[in-house]
Amino acid sequence: MRKILFIIVCTFHCISGLAQKATEQFDLLKGVMMQLTDVKDYHMPGQHKAPARMPIVSYDNQHLYITPHYNIPDAQIIIRDETDNIIYDINTALTGSCSVIILPQYVMENKYSIELVYSEKHYIGFFIY
Repeated sequence: MRKILFIIVCTFHCISGLAQKATEQFDLLKGVMMQLTDVKDYHMPGQHKAPARMPIVSYDNQHLYITPHYNIPDAQIIIRDETDNIIYDINTALTGSCSVIILPQYVMENKYSIELVYSEKHYIGFFIY
């Protein structure tokens, strides 16, 4: 009986430790609120136009996660520092499921804003500290 109780307690302890670790990893992921910079209104009065679907951008200590709502064969990603200098610039393909970009440590330490340009759309977002 003691062995069974001991095994149950150990199992519970291990499961709760894993759950806490998973929660801590999830808490480290931060989001970036993106907004469309070009808000020209090309539709005629009386017509209804659906708003542009914003890409989902988040990051942790070393990775940038970008999830557009469809595959993008050629997207430009620009990261700037607080003085508006470009510290990272890349052209890459993005998948609708999620694209992960590993950023250098210098970029992660000095990031301030991100620009995402594709399909004649220009999004900008600011990193949360």
